[in-house]
Order: sequence, then structure tokens, then C-alpha cells
Amino acid sequence: MSANRNKLSRNQIIGISVTLLLAALAGMYTLGKDSANDQKASLQISLDEAHREIDALKLENQKTQQNIQIPKPTILISDLEDMDSNEIYVVASDYYHTNAWTYAMEVYNFLIKKDRQYYQAYLDCARVCAEMRYWKESCGRYAYLLIESKEYQKNRFVLKNLQYVADMWEDPKQASVYFEALKSGKISAIVNDKLKGASLLVQEGPGKQYKEIEEDGSARIKVFDNVAVLECSDNRDPIDTYNCYWYKIKTPSGKIGWVYSAYLSSYPTDYCVFRPDMNTNYGTLEHRLRKHLNRKTATLEHQLRNI
Repeated sequence: MSANRNKLSRNQIIGISVTLLLAALAGMYTLGKDSANDQKASLQISLDEAHREIDALKLENQKTQQNIQIPKPTILISDLEDMDSNEIYVVASDYYHTNAWTYAMEVYNFLIKKDRQYYQAYLDCARVCAEMRYWKESCGRYAYLLIESKEYQKNRFVLKNLQYVADMWEDPKQASVYFEALKSGKISAIVNDKLKGASLLVQEGPGKQYKEIEEDGSARIKVFDNVAVLECSDNRDPIDTYNCYWYKIKTPSGKIGWVYSAYLSSYPTDYCVFRPDMNTNYGTLEHRLRKHLNRKTATLEHQLRNI
């Protein structure tokens, strides 16, 4: 009987120990869950406050939008005439970096007309045009650098930028300005680097089935070559990942034939064109909200998802 009592006592001790251990674990889980819930609730409060802050600022923006007046330039074009090129460039850069792109464009164009060798102005002006989605003008500035400036003639950064803005200019969804220039014979092109340095075949007709105009390959054109565009095929031709037209061109050596336009980056022959109807973007309050305050809510939402 004594042995049975001792055995029962040990079982009771084991049972009590297990019960206490489970109770302790349950308490720790409850505390951890409560802590996570408290953290989640705190973050939710911060997120709600951030949303309220954005809503309040948006409301303020709506109330004041009617009273926002577009600032007048502190320096007029007539004031630039007595400045040297470097001083004018500083004025243009100031406008550019404050998002006053129309004023920047006007000053850059003034500088370009005053000093056609001030190539940095062409580069910055091309960037401004791209920011404003004026693809034709941007193409013209980049092309000018590749054609006229020995410093930039073999610059792959400029060529890559020309390739991008030319693709945007030629995009079927917004190509009316491009085709207007193309039909009027005011398009030239520079061979881009989509073939990764390989030479481009010049063929007898608009299609892969046609032969090269020179069997020995002497008429082929290479990256950075500047060609005149004479004609465009009636239909697009899907080749590899592209769906582009064929262009009838005149090569630098005077040979005439057809090339696939995906490997050319077009630009307007009057590559110093300037649009007088540009709209100004001054970086409104709403724009600053999207750029800065929404970053705060995104961070809070990320933290909530990871609790």
C-alpha cells in the first residue's frame, strides 16, 4: 500500500508540473498576443492620423488652389542680353531645379541661340523637354549633340536617351506629331545600339525577304551613323520583339535602301524647334503630398502587415 501511495504521489506531482507548465505557456502566449495587438493598435492609430493629415492638407489645397498664382520669372528674357553664357546657364538651371520648366526652356533656348557651342544647355534642355513629355523637342536636342558636338558624337549615354525619347515620340498611341513630320520629309535618324554594336543591313525593299543593296556588305550602317529618312512602308512588320515600319533611307555614303526602323532613332531635321504653347509645372502642394506624405502611410501599412 505504501508503494502505491508513493507511486500515486509521483504521478500527481508530474500532473501538477505539466499543468503549471501549460498554464505558464498560455500566459506567455496571451501576453505576447496582447503585446502584438497593442503594437498593431498603436500603428493603426498612427496610420489613421497620417490619413487625416493627408486629407486635411488636400482640403487645404482645394481651398487655396483658386488663389494660387503662377509666379512670374524674376529675370525676363530681355534681362539676359547683358549676361554672359555662364550667367544665363545658371538662371536656366535655377528654373529647371525648381520645376519652372517653361521658364527654364525659354532661357535654355535663348542661350542656345546666343551660343551654339554651349552644349551642356542642349543636354539640360533635352531633359526638360522629356520631363514635359515634348518628345520631338527632346529628340532634336539629343540629336544635335550627337551630330554637332565632337565631345558628344560617340556618347552612348546621349544615344541611349535619344533612343528612349524617340521610342516615345514614335509610339502609335501618340505618334500624330511624329507622322506629320515623317510625311513632310522632316525626319532624319541615327542608328541606335539595339543590335549591340552589330552593323545594320540596308536592303532593296521593305522586308526581310529582300537582298542587301550591296552583296559585299559595304552599304551596311553602324551605330551613331546619321541617315536621311526618305520614305516609310505602308504597314508595320513584326520582327523579333518589335512591330515597326521599314524606312527608305540615304546612308552617309549616299547609298539608298530600306532598313528596319526599330534600329533607328528618329529626330526632327529642324532640331532646334521650340513649342510656344508649353504648360508650366511648378510643383503644387498636391504633388508634394504625393511625394512626401504618402511615403509615411506606406511605411506604417508595411509595419502593420508584418505584425
